[in-house]
Order: sequence, then C-alpha cells, then structure tokens
Amino acid sequence: MWNNSNEATIRNTAANLKTYLDTKAANGFDKPIFVVSHLPLHYSMRTKNDGDGKYANYIFDVLNEAGAASLNIIFLYGHDHSNGWDDYLGGAAVYLAKGDKINIAQGSKTKFNVETLNFTYMNAGFTGYYENHNGADNTLTMTVFEISDDTVTVERYDANGKHNLKSAGVTNNHKNEGGYYDPNTTVYESPQTITLATVTPPATVSDGNVSVAAPGLTGLTATKKDVTFDTSVYSAYVSYDINPEGYTQGNTATVAITLEDTDGFDASREVIVIDQTGKNAPVRTDITNGKVTFTTNHFSTYDIAQEALAEPTERTY
Repeated sequence: MWNNSNEATIRNTAANLKTYLDTKAANGFDKPIFVVSHLPLHYSMRTKNDGDGKYANYIFDVLNEAGAASLNIIFLYGHDHSNGWDDYLGGAAVYLAKGDKINIAQGSKTKFNVETLNFTYMNAGFTGYYENHNGADNTLTMTVFEISDDTVTVERYDANGKHNLKSAGVTNNHKNEGGYYDPNTTVYESPQTITLATVTPPATVSDGNVSVAAPGLTGLTATKKDVTFDTSVYSAYVSYDINPEGYTQGNTATVAITLEDTDGFDASREVIVIDQTGKNAPVRTDITNGKVTFTTNHFSTYDIAQEALAEPTERTY
C-alpha cells in the first residue's frame, strides 16, 4: 500500500521498479510486462478522505516514463469493492488505454495532476460492492489475456459472457464527488487488442561529467557554465548546457551528472534539478554515488542546486 504514512517505502519501491524497467529497456524487451497491485494509482475521493494513493505519483512516474520508452506495461489493480470510489471511471469495469487521461495525486490528499497514460491501466476483475450508492456498473467480472508474438488481446467476462472492459463512469454523489472532477463516460467494449511496441535499447553517450542514455544517440556535447547564485538561498549550484546528437525531441532520456568535490554539494542532502526553459517542473532527487540522475524529454541547460540550511536562531535566556 502507499497510504499517507509510507512515503519512504513508496519512493524505495519506485526506485527498485525503475531499476527493473531500465534493465528491460536496455535489453530491448518487447513482451508485455504486467504490474499487479492491490491498490489503484488513480486519485479518488478515497485519496481525499483517507490518503490512499497519496504518493502514487512515485510509482506512476516510473511506469509512465518506461511506457514512453516503448515498454509494453499493463497495470492491474484491485481494492475496488466498496463505497463507489471508482464509479467515476466505470465502477466494476475500468480500462484506460495509452493516450487516455488519469488523475494522479501529487503527495497530497487534495492535489492531483491530470496525466496522459503511456501504458494500459485497468482493474483485474470485480468481486462486488458492499453497497452500490450511485447506480454504477457493479457486475462481478474476471479478465482474460491472450498473448501472441506482437499483440495482447484483453477480454472481460461476467456470468453471462463478455462484458465491457470499461463502463461509463458516474459521479460518486455518496462521497460528495460532484464538481471535484468529471466522470469518464467513455466505454470500451470487449475485447480490445494492444499492439506491442518494439523497444529500441538506449545508447549511452558521455562528455566529461555528463552522460545521456536514449535511443539513437551518436554523440554528446556538455558544457559546464559559469554561474553566480544567491548563497542565502543555495549552498551549492552548477549548470550544464547539454546537447546530445541524434536525439529525437520527446523521447525519454536519462541524464547522469557527476558532481565534483569542488562544487560543494553535501551528498547526504537532496538537490533540485532545474530546467532553464521551464518546460519541466523542478525535480527533487538524491545524490547517489556522487551522481545526480534524472529523466527528461527535451534538452537545454539544466541546473543542479542545493538549498542552504537555515541558520540556527540565537536565543537569549
């Protein structure tokens, strides 16, 4: 689970998942990868009320980046049996395809982002609501996957035969959902066929302290820039202009920057990765083995900053 008391656990889980998926991408693995979870990733009134899925963004970001790198990911969840939490997505039958929108909490019970999926997302089946307050689909179902060399066919069944993979969503008025977000009224019939993408292993190129891994790279020019910074705000700050050759804008790339001892960073504290164009929001991350690693889908100047520690307050007794 990733409820509101387990941020460190979820961050570690996400890091381990990233390592696994990065290895699959590096090996050109093009078979389906099933990720099975008790809890869903999507935001719902259960997140707002109870904090369930509050830190789902850690898991989602890793999966979505891997999906952008063409890994064929199918996410299956359960925990869909009470209070109509998932009614806005289809109740008993939830299925979202690549390109569909999904609400993902951002480390908060009240804040969520509307993200675009790079993988298939669905409930594995349905065992029944304790109470159906909103008139949503509450049919008992199971799911069957037929896997061939280049496709996955997904079918959902109930006691009478085939059932829609996704039913129309309805607002969960029982939990005062109205106005917080709109129901997803799209219907996906059963079956749906997923065409498996071909995974191109990333090439890694280096220049000095910077390395970049992405498909199709042939070279790299990375220049460390002279910077001045406000020492009352930051304790350390470096800036690199990064330009890989052969890169296709929009592809997911992994960047690793090795920090120099003279840069003045404290390896025990997190840093902020800042995209100077503003296309990507600042990202907080750790220093691992002297390196700062992050992902991006475009290149320009990237800054690495570490915030200054607050001075202790002097007290007179």
